[in-house]
Amino acid sequence: MRTKSILAGLFTIIGVMILLKLGFWQVERLAWKSSLLTSIESEYAKDAERFPITAKNITQIYQSLPANTLYRGVISGRLQTLDTIEFMPSSPHDGVPAFIVRAVVMLDGALPARINLGWIYYEQRDVVIASLRRFDGQDFDFTAALRKGNHDNDRAEALYLFDADEHLLLSNIVNGRSAKPELRNKHKSYAIFWFTMAGVLMAFYLIFMIKQKTLRS
Repeated sequence: MRTKSILAGLFTIIGVMILLKLGFWQVERLAWKSSLLTSIESEYAKDAERFPITAKNITQIYQSLPANTLYRGVISGRLQTLDTIEFMPSSPHDGVPAFIVRAVVMLDGALPARINLGWIYYEQRDVVIASLRRFDGQDFDFTAALRKGNHDNDRAEALYLFDADEHLLLSNIVNGRSAKPELRNKHKSYAIFWFTMAGVLMAFYLIFMIKQKTLRS
């Protein structure tokens, strides 16, 4: 009986420690996600047209960005649509699979970067490729968001990535999309869940100990 109580106590202590650690980790994630959402809202509240992103200043802008954030501004460049178009999986639209149309833009005619132009349904693929080829080599101005992921990529191997807002000249080819990420912040709920589980485990242990005491009596 005593051995059973000791094992139950050890299990409870270890379990509660793990659950509390998970809870406090979610609290940290909550603070991080809240800060991230605030920075994104700030970027979309500013007048992006007053913040040009060029081949000369993009490295400085990118390096100053925290991971998983973005910077909105205006880019000018020559669109490259021959053999550069990619179709990236996207969230379904109206329950139908959709894809992001990605091409290459030469910033200031000098620095290549990837740019997401909008979304399409997959069956539109061939038509979109043919339509975009007409714009190969043409100069465009885009309001766009420079995205930075989890890590600093080696810029010699990976191109900068932009999400473009809807462009009038391309609106009849691709469906325009805002580059604003739709991020969920459920870390508060997750933290409450783990803390609650820790409390439940402690309650089970107390009930167990009361029953053991009753049996000994």
